[in-house]
Amino acid sequence: MDLTFYIAHQMQGRTRLRAIQRPVDPVELAGVSAWFGSLDGVVEVDGRADTGSLIVEYEDASWQELEGLAIRRGILITERPPEPGRSGLAGIQSAGTQLNQSLKEKTGGGMDARSMGVALLLTLALVQAMRGRVLSPASSYLWYAINLILGGNQDDSE
Repeated sequence: MDLTFYIAHQMQGRTRLRAIQRPVDPVELAGVSAWFGSLDGVVEVDGRADTGSLIVEYEDASWQELEGLAIRRGILITERPPEPGRSGLAGIQSAGTQLNQSLKEKTGGGMDARSMGVALLLTLALVQAMRGRVLSPASSYLWYAINLILGGNQDDSE
């Protein structure tokens, strides 16, 4: 069996397992459910392929016994959930930091991401003003540039 579970929740007589890899094959999960259901002391088993969870309710057995049997059967069970991957926001932040460092290196410290943003916003404001769109886009771009300049006294060096 290829399913690996972690213990999502546990209380006396009831353990919820959750598959680490999702989506879960419904046939494979049904097989694991049926196997747990055939064990002595297991009262009820509820497998849900959409969430990748398996709820095992038991009375005349301990979880340690059931877990030992499952591991011998080839069903892997870990104590903790897997570590979460990097979020999209962390990736964007990392890319921004790399861009900032690259700009500082290439310009000898003359330009960083903030000053490039100010230059870009001022250019956009000028283009929009030349098109006659002074109030809406041009003033917004100018406002964003001023906010970057005024907030630019923070030290971003690490």
